[in-house]
Amino acid sequence: MLGNFVFSIFYSPLFNLQIEYILLNKYKSNLFLIIKIRKRFLFMDLI
Repeated sequence: MLGNFVFSIFYSPLFNLQIEYILLNKYKSNLFLIIKIRKRFLFMDLI
């Protein structure tokens, strides 16, 4: 279930931004997670 969710995030750039915004608001203390996810998005953009 989680794998499908993550896979679907990679498919839509706009959805990426929405999820990132939600994560940023929900997990403000966990900035490392946000940075890690952001790097993954950038990596996917390069492919």
